[in-house]
Amino acid sequence: MLDAFFISVQTLGSIGYGVLHPSSLWVNLVVTVEALFGLLFIAVTTGLAFARFSRSRARLRFSRVATIEPWQGHPTLTFRVANVRQNSLVDGRIRASLAMNEESNGRRMRRIVPLPLVRDRSISFQLMWTVMHRVDCHSPLFGLGREELERRQAEILVAFQGLDEILLAPVHFRCSYGAADLRLGEQFRDMVRLEDPDSVCLDFTCFDETDPQDSATRPDVPDHGEPAD
Repeated sequence: MLDAFFISVQTLGSIGYGVLHPSSLWVNLVVTVEALFGLLFIAVTTGLAFARFSRSRARLRFSRVATIEPWQGHPTLTFRVANVRQNSLVDGRIRASLAMNEESNGRRMRRIVPLPLVRDRSISFQLMWTVMHRVDCHSPLFGLGREELERRQAEILVAFQGLDEILLAPVHFRCSYGAADLRLGEQFRDMVRLEDPDSVCLDFTCFDETDPQDSATRPDVPDHGEPAD
């Protein structure tokens, strides 16, 4: 009975067939344990290698700062996202939320409120995306100046999800902007460069650069906690 079991182990582990070379029970037990762990090691190694090489190679770059700049006559929270490796990401989606401390009934809590975006989906995300949230009377950011944001430890949380077009694998990235990363009274520098009438390129050296806004176009965002008129 034991001979039949041990010969089945050797056959399964491709050790040999037809002749039982181990001559004692203990040697057969060692061969059995070694064959079992050998198969497990090969299976685990193969799974890890497959998971590593089949993982999506997509990588995103978020701008280091966010601004509140005018867009279509309204102050707008703006930050940039770039597809570094330029492989197409299908059905890209971005969600943004504002997290900040507040007190209610004598209790202090961390509140997370969604920030509706002007455009939160991209059918095919290949190069760059300028994400915008309009700061109007319905926005959680309305009337909050820098001092109030810092006092309440405000943080803008950003999450991206999409599908790698080549591997058909899900892609997830996240980023956050604290009150110190928010630039009031500034706007992102234009990245578009016209090399010739038929060619347009993007200058990514300006990806994180901002410039002061002109007083004529500067949105009315107060530096204190009271809402603007």
